[in-house]
Amino acid sequence: MKRNPCARATRAAIGAVFAVALTAQATTAEEETKPAVSDVNGKIAATGGVLQQEGVYYLDGSVSVPLSHSLGLQLDGLVGVLDGDGVAGTGAHAFWRDPDIGLLGAYGSILASTAGSNYTIGNVGFEGAYYYEDFNFEGAVGVQFGQNIETDAFASLNAAVYLWDDLRLYAGYRYWFEKHSAAGGFEWQLPGNDNSIAWSIFADGRASDENDVTATAGVRVYFGEHKSLKRRHREDDPISLLPTDLSIIVNQLATARMSLPPGCAVGDGEGGCRECLDGYFLVRGLYDRMTLRDGISGGMCVPETTLTARPQG
Repeated sequence: MKRNPCARATRAAIGAVFAVALTAQATTAEEETKPAVSDVNGKIAATGGVLQQEGVYYLDGSVSVPLSHSLGLQLDGLVGVLDGDGVAGTGAHAFWRDPDIGLLGAYGSILASTAGSNYTIGNVGFEGAYYYEDFNFEGAVGVQFGQNIETDAFASLNAAVYLWDDLRLYAGYRYWFEKHSAAGGFEWQLPGNDNSIAWSIFADGRASDENDVTATAGVRVYFGEHKSLKRRHREDDPISLLPTDLSIIVNQLATARMSLPPGCAVGDGEGGCRECLDGYFLVRGLYDRMTLRDGISGGMCVPETTLTARPQG
C-alpha cells in the first residue's frame, strides 16, 4: 500500500504543534509561579545562651541553591562549644516549594559532641510549611538515632506571624525522647539593609514538661538578594534543626549524670569515672571491695578530705 506523503506530513505537523503547546503551557506555568529558591543565598549566625543550665556558644550557617524551578537544596553546618566540649554537625534539605503556597521536603542531619562519653545524633525525616498571608505554619517530623542515643521519634512545629515584613514572632512545640516542650521566640531584620547583606537579631526560649529551661539569643547575617525577612523565609532558606539537636545532647548528658557514681563528672561508659567534680580525686587501679567491680577501665572519685598522707617511717 502506497503511503500518502501529505498525510504523513500532516501528522508530523500536528505532533509538532502539540509539542510546542505543551512546552508553552509548562513555560507559562513556571512564569506564573515563583521559584523554589530565588537564587543562590546563604546565612550565618552567632548564638549563645543556656541549655538546661549548660553554657553553649556556636556558629551555624546555611547555603541554599535552586535545583530547578520548583525544587531546591539547602546545606546546613554548625560548630561550637557545649559545656566546655566541642560540638559540630551538618544537615541537608531537599524540597519542593511554591513561595505563595508552602514547602514539602525531606531532611537529614548529624551532630556530634565530645561531651561526656561522646554523643552522636542523626535525624531523618520530612518537613513542610504552609504560607497564609502574614502567617507561616511549619513542621518537621522523623526519627532520631545515634551513638549513646536511643532511637525515637522527633517533632518540631511552629506557628509564626509577621507583625510586619521584617519582624517574626513564633510559638511552637518540640518533642524528643518522650519529652514535650513549648517554644517561642522572635527574629527582627534590622532597618537599613539595602544591599546584598542584611543583619537580624533573634532569641529563642523553651520550657519542657520536666521543668528544663533553654534560652539563647544571637545575631544573624543574610547574603543574597535584598528582600524582607518574610520573603527570605519563604523564598530562600528552610529552618535548620541543628540547634534543636544541641538540646537533645544536653538532655542525654543530664540523664547520664544522674546515674554517675558519687563525685563523678564524666563517666567512662563502663560504670567507672574519667573525670571528677571539684573536691574529689580520681583514683585508678583500686580493685578492692570499694570499687564497683574488678577490671574497671576508669576509676572512682574519692573526696579530698578522705585522703591523708601516709605515715612516715
